[in-house]
Amino acid sequence: MWQRGLLSRTMRDGDDWIRERHLSRIGGELRIHVLGRELRTEFLRGIGDVRYAIDRERCFDEHGARADDALFEQAAAALAMAVHDCYGSRIVTLAPSASVFEIHFLPGMSPFGTGRRVFVEGRLADLMRPHLGRDDVTFEYPVRVDGAAPAPIRVRANAIAELEAIA
Repeated sequence: MWQRGLLSRTMRDGDDWIRERHLSRIGGELRIHVLGRELRTEFLRGIGDVRYAIDRERCFDEHGARADDALFEQAAAALAMAVHDCYGSRIVTLAPSASVFEIHFLPGMSPFGTGRRVFVEGRLADLMRPHLGRDDVTFEYPVRVDGAAPAPIRVRANAIAELEAIA
C-alpha cells in the first residue's frame, strides 16, 4: 500500500517512491523509483478526478533513454496505485495522435481575433478533446498564435469548434 509522505512524496515500504516536481502551472516532472529502477516522466495536471496525465513518449529510464513498453507499463501501474491510495484519484496515459493541432473556433468566438491561426501541442489536444463544447470548462494551456512562442492562454471550451491535426 502506498502512503503519502513528506514533500509531495508517495512511498511504499521505503523502497519504492514517487516524487513530483512542479515546473509550471500546468505540469512538471515525476521521478519514479519502482522495482529497483528509476524513471523520469513529464506530467500534465489532469482535470476532475485525474491527477496526472503522462505521455508514453516522454518517459525516460535512469540512463536518459526512452523507457520501453514493459517498463512504462510498470511505472504507470505503480503510479496509478500510488495516486489511488494517496489521493483517491487516477492517472491517464497517452500517446499523442499528432505533434500539433490547429484550434478552429466557432464564428465570432475566437479570443485572438478573426483570421488568426492558433496551435496547441498534440498531447494537450488529446486532453482537451473530451471537453470541447462544454459551458463549464475553461482551458489554460500554452498555445501558439500565428506561430509565435507558446504562451499560456485561457480558452473557453464552448468557443472551440474542432481540433485539426497538422502534420
